[in-house]
Amino acid sequence: MHPTAQPGNGWGGGYAESVLLHRMLLRTNERRTSGRALRWILPALLLLATVGYLVLRSDVPEVESPEPPAVGSYRCDMETVDGDDFVGTHGQRYEKAVWRSEEQARSGRYSCKTPAAEGDQYALSTRFESVQPGDLYRVEVWLYKDVNVTTTLVVSDADGGAFYRATREIVETDADGWRLYRMDVLLPYRDPPTNLLVYVYTNGARAAYFDDLRIERIDHFAESAFRPPVIDLQIDEAGMERFRAKRKAALRLGILVSEEDDWVNARVDGKAAKLRLKGDWLDHLKSDKWSFRVRMKDSETWRGMVTFSLQTPKARYYLHEYLLHLLWQKQEVLAPRYDFAELRLNGRSLGVYAYEEHFEKQLVEAQQRREGPIVRFGENAYWGTHRQQLEGIGTIAYDVYYPERTVAAAAIEPFRESKLRASATLSAQFERARALMEQFRRGLTPVAEVFDLRRLAAYYAVTDVMAAYHGVVWHNQRFYYNPVLDRLEPIGFDGYGGPPARRSVFLAEGYTNPRQLNSGRLYQSLFLDTAFVSAYTAALYRISDPAYLTAFLEETRQQWLPRAEFLRREFGDEYSFNPSLLVEDAQFVRTKLLPLGEYSLRVYARPTGEGRSLEMANLHTLPVRVVGYRYAPGGALQPLDEPVVLPAASPRNLLRGLQRDTSGALTNLSDLSRDAMLGLRRQRSLSYSELVVPTGARELVYRPLGIDTSFTARILDYAAPALATSISQRLAFGNPVDTQYYRVIDDRIVFGAGMQRIERDILIPQGYEVVFEPGAQLDFVDGSAFISRSVLTAFGTEEAPVIITSSDRSATGFTVLQADGQSRLKRVRFDGFGTLRKGNWQLTGAVNFYESDVLLEDVAVVQNHCEDALNVVRGEVDIDGLLIADTPSDGFDCDFCTGTVENARFERTGNDGMDVSGSVLTVRGARFVHNGDKGLSVGEDSDVVLFDAFVSDAVIGMAAKDLSTLAVDFARLERCEQGFVAYQKKPEFGPAYVVVKDYAASGVRRLSEAGPGSEVRLPPR
Repeated sequence: MHPTAQPGNGWGGGYAESVLLHRMLLRTNERRTSGRALRWILPALLLLATVGYLVLRSDVPEVESPEPPAVGSYRCDMETVDGDDFVGTHGQRYEKAVWRSEEQARSGRYSCKTPAAEGDQYALSTRFESVQPGDLYRVEVWLYKDVNVTTTLVVSDADGGAFYRATREIVETDADGWRLYRMDVLLPYRDPPTNLLVYVYTNGARAAYFDDLRIERIDHFAESAFRPPVIDLQIDEAGMERFRAKRKAALRLGILVSEEDDWVNARVDGKAAKLRLKGDWLDHLKSDKWSFRVRMKDSETWRGMVTFSLQTPKARYYLHEYLLHLLWQKQEVLAPRYDFAELRLNGRSLGVYAYEEHFEKQLVEAQQRREGPIVRFGENAYWGTHRQQLEGIGTIAYDVYYPERTVAAAAIEPFRESKLRASATLSAQFERARALMEQFRRGLTPVAEVFDLRRLAAYYAVTDVMAAYHGVVWHNQRFYYNPVLDRLEPIGFDGYGGPPARRSVFLAEGYTNPRQLNSGRLYQSLFLDTAFVSAYTAALYRISDPAYLTAFLEETRQQWLPRAEFLRREFGDEYSFNPSLLVEDAQFVRTKLLPLGEYSLRVYARPTGEGRSLEMANLHTLPVRVVGYRYAPGGALQPLDEPVVLPAASPRNLLRGLQRDTSGALTNLSDLSRDAMLGLRRQRSLSYSELVVPTGARELVYRPLGIDTSFTARILDYAAPALATSISQRLAFGNPVDTQYYRVIDDRIVFGAGMQRIERDILIPQGYEVVFEPGAQLDFVDGSAFISRSVLTAFGTEEAPVIITSSDRSATGFTVLQADGQSRLKRVRFDGFGTLRKGNWQLTGAVNFYESDVLLEDVAVVQNHCEDALNVVRGEVDIDGLLIADTPSDGFDCDFCTGTVENARFERTGNDGMDVSGSVLTVRGARFVHNGDKGLSVGEDSDVVLFDAFVSDAVIGMAAKDLSTLAVDFARLERCEQGFVAYQKKPEFGPAYVVVKDYAASGVRRLSEAGPGSEVRLPPR
């Protein structure tokens, strides 16, 4: 019984079920070859013996020996037979001529009829020998059949190997009922067949008729300028053994450490060269598709290059890197030559490789630049820290800070230093280049005095359009010193370490806000330079235009399309290039470049003696330039004497980091928290700039930097909201003097040790430091309150803590308002407080810090009776050791804050244990026990990273809502109705995002829930 081959789309499997068929066909071929030899020996002898005698059957032509299919078609129309075989063009033979039939024919008189019989019926088997990897074949055959007949067209390894392709797909039906089966077959570079077998078979349910079989080897490059080169690489066995040993050591360590004695002698297309393994990470050494650095010898070059790399196209994300280089070069930005070839190592094909030019003078000279040094920030120390960790602990701890791992510690190095030092001219140029690099690193000099501004702006704009962010990491950046212009030029390089994430942000987003500067990212200082931002934005606006990108893709189609086909020959469906996605992503960036009139620029006004004094806040993601005003909408522009530049709004650092983490492994979560929460602290309160305009002005006119389009913002007829309420301003904060409760010593107000009963409000004005000595105990009774506009210092001890209580539970809050500095409280206990109520002025917390930074260490807030036990608003929080217990509503309400919360416990709260709104926090070691609603609630545009949390006995363990992002490194959940929840509650916000690296859960009814548009991402289990 014959096996049934598997149907497919031309790329499917099915070999395992075809082994018996292959053996049968191979035996048939062997018998046919032996029989054919016997048939031809006797006529040959007869011809030699009887000169002039020739007897040939009229329907049999001369038959050529089988050979690899040339470019063009091999056709068999079933009209010609020789013995048991059909004979087609080029003398190719096809089995089962005994089934030739006149009952049906699509062309001519005959077809091949497979009978109705039990089991599969095989026909038209033919063999092609010495086929080559990378060849592309189109095989098609016409069939006339009953609907119950199942038919399969097969191309497989004639020698019994694993290669097998099959299809049952009908691609066309003609008017007479003939059906066309067609299949495109690529011969892989990895384990390719050397001989092919083509055949068809039916299931024998009914008779079927085959006609017009056609086999064509297709040359997709015949009409293109791209002809895939073949690189012939020869390395002797001693060199290969050294490579194998080096690779083994790299696999054992975890990274490849390159050394100068790694080079081995080799030949490239017959020319002398030296080679070594290249790449830092192990993706360059997977399987036998190793990456190489090649250096030609004896003044030889390969395609005009002295030094170049050979690597799998996957290392630079296939065609994306090639297109990236084309787009850079279109902007006159330097980029190495980058293209594709087949690599054969010692005669064995390793498949499709990418070759990439190294940093030699040929790179700049080929792009019409005069020779000059190519420099970089050296990465030896960066990789050295990785090596130390791998050798010491067996892994790389990215969240451990090493000064040597930063750009600040990197040496400024030239490429090919020995050659450079041999030239006095190049040495002097390098010293100048190093000085410019140092100025760039330290931000000492305007960008236009260090770089060719136009090309630098275009480099970053293209990086954004193509989402090629791997190359802007500081140790991947390369620069050419142009000796004619005395400026540095960027060299576009290494844009992809993997597939780019779908677009959500771009490089400059928010980084023109001075508060966003982080020295760990080399490029960020550029975005504080007005001239650079103008040039960059103009370039980004131009290049991200869909019309521009569509025209670029069309004009380069004859370059990238055949290369895409060449890549497909090895990588198949593993990679596909979709031009429309590139245009779509770029258009997304473009939509964020233009502001939305008065919604992007908020302008408040208050009258003054000479005009209107404006307070302006830019909410747009790019800086804007206020250029004038109008007295009426649509009226004439009244230009300002000097335009006012407003910095950009701050970005969502945590969200952008998580969106770019497409691996799902979240190995860099600690880095995200450090960068987003500490180094790039987002300020939630708006930053206002002032401007005075005439009284009659009604609109401001502004433009984004680098874009000429004008936008207007209405001037509001009221002042910006006050930072403190009017009632708090009217409270009698008089000059303090010694009282029965405290002493005044210079600018210090001191509450001494011991118990004091407080029966009236204590109001502290600004300009003092309020000190609570160890052992101070204040009992607020009779509705009294504590309100301070100065910073607090309360350092209790284990033996003498500071206790602030209300024995009659009437105290109306402990509040710090707009203190100028950080309040510091250690070993302090608040007990029994209610909320502040003064007329219409009411706060929500028992303990409140409003626009006041605070450090809390071993602080307890218990037995309060108000909405929030602890409420911090618009402040920097630094908490290590906090207990909030037995409160009727929320435990800790954190509004519009930044900072860290460590080792906090929230026990027996009537509502949420911790409620975060509009804040950026890192939370470590938090414990949430018996919370009436949520353990942790993150809402209203917040970013929170959570490490090592425990939640038990809550309705919802953790929730993110309303445009918030919650990243969880590890959490243990016990006895919760729901575990992780994300949703949108308020229409003015948007969906929320929860991503969990690791968790443990028991007694949780529903582990996760996400509302429309929101997402909860859990690790695979």
